[in-house]
Amino acid sequence: MTAARGLSGCLAAAGIILWSFAATAADVIVSTQICDPIPAGAAVRLSPADDADMYKWVDKPLRDALTKAGHPISDAGGVDIYYAITEAPVAYRKDGPSLGRLEVDTTRSGQRALLLLNVWSTRQDSILGGRKNKSGSRFATYLFMSFEVNDKGSGKCLWRGEGGTALVGDRKVLIVQITETVMEHLGQAVDRKSVVVD
Repeated sequence: MTAARGLSGCLAAAGIILWSFAATAADVIVSTQICDPIPAGAAVRLSPADDADMYKWVDKPLRDALTKAGHPISDAGGVDIYYAITEAPVAYRKDGPSLGRLEVDTTRSGQRALLLLNVWSTRQDSILGGRKNKSGSRFATYLFMSFEVNDKGSGKCLWRGEGGTALVGDRKVLIVQITETVMEHLGQAVDRKSVVVD
């Protein structure tokens, strides 16, 4: 597996953060989507995007979460869970309005980017009206993870989950926290939920 494939899978998670704000180090921002119900008790095959050491840190919390949800782990399973990790700088405005928001969804089955901009405003930041708030953009490095649950036979999406947090502290701890937080919402749909983790 290649690192490029992992980056492609995780770009989807960038849309969680870029649209609005930077979470604190103790927050994991989660978005999940249901495509089709995951069959009850279905055996799951794990498909990491890479064989780098940090993917080994995902293994135990992911197996624990799937077992708790009643899904045995098996290479012969009819359901595949693909997961990817990436780090990326994120620009955000701590205070005041912004020029707009960017949402990126890049998955193995397709790509979509949505850019929403304020063209003109007398009260908010806009392209033609300029900055109304001079505090400017700030940057932080974020750790993003994406999980895709697909039917192995057809390749059809069953569920997708994405999570991200500021890269502050031990990467291993953050990867475990994101994995556990996203997988707590397996089979559910949530929209940019902020979860405080210890």
